[in-house]
Amino acid sequence: MLRLILSMAPTFKNYNCMKIRTFTFFALLASFVLAPAQTFQKGDKVITAAGNIGMFDTPDDMKLGYGGKISFEYGVADGLFGGKGSIGIGITATDLYGGTYEGVNIGSYNYNYTSVTYSRMKTPGSSRYYIEEMTGTHHQEGEGSAKCDVNRNDATLLATVSLHYQFMDKLDTYFSVGGGATYVKRFFSNYHNAIGMSKEDHIRQKPSVSNYDGPVVSYAYDDFAHAKWQGGGSKVYPAINASVGARYYITNHWAVSAEVGLNAFTIKKNINAMTLGSIGACYKF
Repeated sequence: MLRLILSMAPTFKNYNCMKIRTFTFFALLASFVLAPAQTFQKGDKVITAAGNIGMFDTPDDMKLGYGGKISFEYGVADGLFGGKGSIGIGITATDLYGGTYEGVNIGSYNYNYTSVTYSRMKTPGSSRYYIEEMTGTHHQEGEGSAKCDVNRNDATLLATVSLHYQFMDKLDTYFSVGGGATYVKRFFSNYHNAIGMSKEDHIRQKPSVSNYDGPVVSYAYDDFAHAKWQGGGSKVYPAINASVGARYYITNHWAVSAEVGLNAFTIKKNINAMTLGSIGACYKF
């Protein structure tokens, strides 16, 4: 009996080794299957739509702005940093409006206005009178200025490169840099406190024959109302991007996103504007 048991010992040993190997194989397989896949991989395409908030550099101070953002990103590399990192390239379009401050604009006027002169005249060959109306045309021409509200609208187009890293399942974090150009346009509104412009309202009723007390002249003109103001002007400036962001996937395709940093910074003294952050939604396909 002892010989029989001793003869079976290698069999037990081989059986235990086979169990250990089998367990190890399935453990490795499970870890591979159950491990979270990268949220952003090579070949992935992501479209983002978001709302922006930012600041404008104005002669008064930094002023608040708001707008929107649309971006597209394409995954060009993955498997970095132990399989958790990837790289994407993309294009981003942002729009920022606001930065209201009080400025001054120049306006010119060049127009005609009409006057009416009422006079009492005697009817020829009669003792009766009537009121005669004589119309005249007058010309106003000149230039002036007025205070006004100044607003800006910055439309920016950027090419970006982003480094992604997945800290946890469903969460895609990234650091993005890029460069491009910003189209800056100014708008003027709410004109007031005009200088160098006249206005007079001298409208009079036509007198009757019985209450006539000398010629009556009726007219009105308003230089301010006829002013043509200089345009706000537009120009293109260089722009850069440096921001960090995150996307959290609530399904395999849809995610909510947030970014902070200089998403679109206009590089020009006294023209600076920056989009500081955005919140939106993404779709991956």
